[in-house]
Amino acid sequence: MSAGILMAEWWFTVARLLRQLHWIVLHIFMLLPTVLTLFVFTAAYESPRWCVAKKDMTSAEMIMLCAAKKNKFPLTTTASMLGLLKEEFALSEARFQVTGGDVSGARELRHRALVMYCSSFVITFTLFSVLLLEAEVSSRTNSWFQWSSICGMLVGFALLIVA
Repeated sequence: MSAGILMAEWWFTVARLLRQLHWIVLHIFMLLPTVLTLFVFTAAYESPRWCVAKKDMTSAEMIMLCAAKKNKFPLTTTASMLGLLKEEFALSEARFQVTGGDVSGARELRHRALVMYCSSFVITFTLFSVLLLEAEVSSRTNSWFQWSSICGMLVGFALLIVA
């Protein structure tokens, strides 16, 4: 949450410097960080931990071998670690088959934690940048901007509660 506050403060400072611009340009400027989130997964590499958690051992093995080559780590050591990981995975699968427990809870929990973090970041960013900027912009525009900001904040809180 502190990362969201720091980014919002920096963004708000830059927005203050640009306050002479038209309100549409300011609105586009304030929405730019949300556009960047669309491209995060093209640049972020998947961790082998997530692949193991998703039970995708072939992808985890491929990622670990690529990382070992890139970091000049001995491939024999990596292969032995992969063997141990596969054995542990097989034992884990055997335990789950014996207990018959529902494994979908972990996936749901991970998804909900990610949604809550993203919602918290968006709400914090909105509160400390868009709504603080609104006080300066509202003197030059109509009151519809204030009401749209409040509605946006309420939608953000509703998403946080529903998730």
